[in-house]
Amino acid sequence: MAERAGRAVRARRRPAIPHPARRRRPHALAERAVRHVPVESSRHRSAAASTAIALVALAGAIAGEPASAQPSPGVPPEETRRALAEEFVLPDLGALEPAIAAAIERRYRGLSEPAADGGRLAERWARLAALLVRYGFAEPALAAAHVARELEPGEPDWVYLQAVLADQTGDLDDAARSYESLLADAEWGTLARLRLASAELERGRPQSTLELLPDAPAEGEEEHAAGRRIAARRLSLLGRAALALGDARGATLALERALELAPEANALHYPLGLAYRQLGDVDRARSALARRGDRSVELFDPLLARLDETVVSAHDLVQRALEARAAGDVALASDLYSRALAEDPSNLAALRGHAGTAAALGDTETALRSTERLLELEPDHSGTWFNLGVLHLRQERTDAAEEALRRALELTPEYGDARYNLALLLRDRGDAAGAREQLERLLASPNTAGRLRVEALETSLRLVLAAAAAGSPSQLAPAVADRAAVLAQELVDAVVVLAEENAGAPGSGLGEASDPAWRAALAAVGLLRQLGHDQLARQAADHLASVELPSAVRRQVETLRPSLRP
Repeated sequence: MAERAGRAVRARRRPAIPHPARRRRPHALAERAVRHVPVESSRHRSAAASTAIALVALAGAIAGEPASAQPSPGVPPEETRRALAEEFVLPDLGALEPAIAAAIERRYRGLSEPAADGGRLAERWARLAALLVRYGFAEPALAAAHVARELEPGEPDWVYLQAVLADQTGDLDDAARSYESLLADAEWGTLARLRLASAELERGRPQSTLELLPDAPAEGEEEHAAGRRIAARRLSLLGRAALALGDARGATLALERALELAPEANALHYPLGLAYRQLGDVDRARSALARRGDRSVELFDPLLARLDETVVSAHDLVQRALEARAAGDVALASDLYSRALAEDPSNLAALRGHAGTAAALGDTETALRSTERLLELEPDHSGTWFNLGVLHLRQERTDAAEEALRRALELTPEYGDARYNLALLLRDRGDAAGAREQLERLLASPNTAGRLRVEALETSLRLVLAAAAAGSPSQLAPAVADRAAVLAQELVDAVVVLAEENAGAPGSGLGEASDPAWRAALAAVGLLRQLGHDQLARQAADHLASVELPSAVRRQVETLRPSLRP
């Protein structure tokens, strides 16, 4: 963080959690699971408590006491495997859909099937844990994860699984110990560090959170969706920790960047608003606090996704695909959509998702096939025709693209994105008159707003100037010059409206001087000056200066204004 060097709070670097001097007793492991199960009365316990009590009885057997013969390394005794399958008590599944309850029961019964080694049995327990937690049974899931870890204590996957589930059930101390043991692990180190930093913050140790996390992103971290989500989670933790330590400036820098990477994480607006308030920026504080919500930067967990491979229904697979896509794992989402289509080839949500993920992965042919299948099922869906047009444009099939875009506009004449893409297609084909016609219709619509309006005005202005074929703007014919001046003024106005609508929204991109909207507005002011309209240029510059600007843009505007006649 840029401000970290100036922090008042400093401490020597130390391990966030003390390493235990010895391995915990198996009995203690199971007994701790019991302590975290709510007890309704002395005569009634939840099914999760029954599960944990069974583990107390089994813990000695898992540790190998007594045993008539020494099993081979890593393989639990046969009686232990039988006891685990016989004694584990599932929670009441009556509230679940029948298909889901049946899937959990099948996985539970699978524990008693013959296994060649302890690792395979451990994985079965882990898969049961993943399925239980998916449907809200966190305590029984944690108990099952503990068994997997005890059966194969050297497997980092089960250490990580147990840590995540302990975290979810509120046992932050146990979770932190497990996360710390994985910090050097090649597969789980990054996620374990992030989760440990989060646990430290929840336990009231913001200094430890800062010490655990790097200020700068890893090389290439923000180049893909999953990396951007990890970066957003890291920055959100750095921001919250900085705020807890009184570093409001550092908190705003980190939280603003986190929201740029994950704008849907509206829970971050609350600490950001508090940081603005500490800095005395009342307006921005009020704006941020008004935007606060309950969505945080969620980390997608690849281990739970891999373990939970039970096919319940196409709908269930689509939901899992949506979760994977939201977390940035496009490849997994694509695979889940494919599996959903194998279950139900006509599932519209799966087809749309499959087309979208294929396009995101660069597989245009697969995206085309899914989109064409969608059109067989919903031939009058304008959005699908638009997507088909964009896919054809990717492959430079301009005739097919034009046909698809025009069909989208026939179905929905106010479809702004379709009309704008059609205008660009016609422009690139050399049909300037056709492009101008589409842009004029687009700009005449009251629904054309935001960035689309800015881009349409800029494209229209470029077409007007290109058609004039003049050596400089001052040599334009009067009618052309007047039209260019009108478009330039409208372009500045549109950028100002866009800035006002996105004030205080870090994810809008307008906080960066490199945003194309600022470049377009500055070019429009310069064009007005070249056309000899100094007064209009001054008014446009004043209009720009009335909104919040990136510092580099404001310097350019302030440099330009004195040279313009009032």
